[in-house]
Amino acid sequence: MKTLIIIGLLIAISIHASIAQKNRFGISGGIGNGIIMKQALEGGAGYDLNSSFSLGFQYERKLSGPLYFMAGGTWYKSSVFVTPSFQPGLNMPASSYDLQVIYLPIMLKLEFAKYLFVNGGLIADVDVTPNRYITNQSGVGAGFGIGAQVPIRKKFLVQLNPYLNFHGLLMADTDQYPERVLDSGVKLSFLLRR
Repeated sequence: MKTLIIIGLLIAISIHASIAQKNRFGISGGIGNGIIMKQALEGGAGYDLNSSFSLGFQYERKLSGPLYFMAGGTWYKSSVFVTPSFQPGLNMPASSYDLQVIYLPIMLKLEFAKYLFVNGGLIADVDVTPNRYITNQSGVGAGFGIGAQVPIRKKFLVQLNPYLNFHGLLMADTDQYPERVLDSGVKLSFLLRR
């Protein structure tokens, strides 16, 4: 059994070494702001999205020339400020609710200059908000960004990536008048080249 494990590890190491120069991986963090898009309804509540932050990991694989495949996972957190509709005789104060989404981007990245790139693709969203006040954001969205990257030493790379993410392009929830999150911000990533 030990021999089989050692052989498996040697095979895994040799496969890893053969693709060593094509992979980048690391961590990212971001800050941003956004809006909640919804159909205007007479007498409906008002929604405002407060500042947000995100933490995640990022993986890139070189496909051909300046083209890369990008994937990863990001935890996004913001809060929704809800102003209830006016109801005569009722005192309904405005409230704030958490919004938490884990999203998994599947994108392409094109390095069009030595230090510049564009990226875009689909986002799989999983809404993990404990107590939801707006439509469940689970589903498929889209993202786009443009950014700059600077190599630091031979194996490290820093990226600054302004982005725009549209969550809820296709939603798992079937609300008649869904609220959709559109967030924009900037992400800072530290990547290791392998």
